[in-house]
Amino acid sequence: MVPQVSIIIPVYNGANLLPRAISSVINQTFKDWELIIVDDGSTDNSKEIISEYTAKDSRIKYYWEPNSGGPARPKNTGFKYVRGEYVAYLDQDDEWLPEKLDKQLAVFAKYPNQKIGLVSCGANVINEEGKTLMTIHAVEKEREFSDLLIADYIFSNSSVILPYTVIKAIGDRDESIGMGYYEDWDMWVRVMSGGYIFKFIEDPLINYMIHINNASKNTNKLKRAEQNVVFYNKHRELYKDNHIEHIILTRIGLSYALAGEKQKAKEYYRKVIAIKKKYIVPYIGIVLAYLGPDVSKLATKFWHILRGELDQVKFQEIFDKL
Repeated sequence: MVPQVSIIIPVYNGANLLPRAISSVINQTFKDWELIIVDDGSTDNSKEIISEYTAKDSRIKYYWEPNSGGPARPKNTGFKYVRGEYVAYLDQDDEWLPEKLDKQLAVFAKYPNQKIGLVSCGANVINEEGKTLMTIHAVEKEREFSDLLIADYIFSNSSVILPYTVIKAIGDRDESIGMGYYEDWDMWVRVMSGGYIFKFIEDPLINYMIHINNASKNTNKLKRAEQNVVFYNKHRELYKDNHIEHIILTRIGLSYALAGEKQKAKEYYRKVIAIKKKYIVPYIGIVLAYLGPDVSKLATKFWHILRGELDQVKFQEIFDKL
């Protein structure tokens, strides 16, 4: 029998965390699913842990491949084996609350005539002991395409569920090393640019674990800046068409400033000035870049506070303490 939902868990050396993630799938109130676990060349005992589950539950499938060096390929590999009408992703260090799938599928059922590209939800940010450090509520509101181009407001890959046909239409995730962990953001942009809308459930339906070995945390600041450049270059025409090229270039300048790369920061701030001479932010950015990354970081925090993005500020504070 073909399942209604296919779930993809990409794995790399996740033996100590996998039982939580897999158990959270098994404990879903919605039971018509298949779980596709793609091992991206683990060197720990992930295979043995997963084998314990595949032996007990025929809905769980395991696939191994050589390490790809990036986050996208195991997700693309998993998609090749998908049979369900809907596809959900779960990172190995996160877990779902029991009603996640039921509540998200209810959204698709509620709006049968709308072109929904994905349904996301809120999240509890937890530590390795399972203690909730903060809760992020996904507030549904009308958002322009330009909002998504400026910042990835989908909090976690583990929060989304998409129709199979949407992923099939937009194509594989970007596996290029330069894109790195921005491949999630790239996918959401491609979904929305295909004319789809996003729906959100405000309540937290996932536990997002933050820990010292969190892969996204271990991407250094310079690499993040370089990934910003790759992302911008790929979607440059979209930024121009939406008249926000100056904003993404400012973001790149700031990311280089936070990495302590003063000259690169100055280079991108000057590109902003060339496009929008009366835009004051890059002039301030050039000064802040020369004052050092700590000053740029403080200015960024102040900017988020002014915009009312207190969740962003609190999450970054928690992230920085690890």
